[in-house]
Amino acid sequence: MKHWSKPLVMVALCALGLTITSARPAAAQADRAKPIRKLSVTGHGETQVKPDVATLDVAVETTGATAQEAAQRNAELSQKVVSAVKADVGASGSVWTGSYALFPDYQPIPGGGGSKLVGYRSENSIKVRTDALDKVGSLIDKAIEAGANRINSLAFTVSDDSQARNQAISLAAKDAENEAQALAGALGVKLKRIVDTSVEGKVRPSPLMMGARMATMAGAPTPIEIDRVSVPATVSLVYEIE
Repeated sequence: MKHWSKPLVMVALCALGLTITSARPAAAQADRAKPIRKLSVTGHGETQVKPDVATLDVAVETTGATAQEAAQRNAELSQKVVSAVKADVGASGSVWTGSYALFPDYQPIPGGGGSKLVGYRSENSIKVRTDALDKVGSLIDKAIEAGANRINSLAFTVSDDSQARNQAISLAAKDAENEAQALAGALGVKLKRIVDTSVEGKVRPSPLMMGARMATMAGAPTPIEIDRVSVPATVSLVYEIE
């Protein structure tokens, strides 16, 4: 009996030691598995800046009895428009083709008898970018005089919005922080640390005013009133709370 007692005790102690040792990582895993309580908020910021770039989109639209006739008329007028705006914009900008389309033109037959081909339509969009903002009205007038018969759009923006965007981000981050503190106080929780962030935002171009189009059609020089553009930012923060 004496010869068997010691090994039995040692085996029992070893088994106990194994049990105690294996319990420690299990407890650590349980702590790690405990979900983190979070609070998410979103802040907004915006800065206003003076634009320094204008992008004008004019178009030449022509029709013809055949596709070749419509395309030929469009090519002649479009070349005149391109030459006119290039001469006016000079080295302060650039001119390029925005889009081109040629398609059949159908009209409905009275009485619900389907439709019939009445000709072809050709459309050529010409885009102009310039930093000479004082010439924008003149560009519109020159384009129309040369043959452009549609103004698709005019937008003002900034060539470098990095400084304005950084200011907007700073304002948005502060707004999100204030919202988090207010929400935490209302809920009776404590903010610990930020565990996730995201930022969104882009320049909002200032579009062409309808008054400019109406003045052009009336034959008066096109007046262009340049407004400031908005540079917004949205910051989302996720806090760990306790």
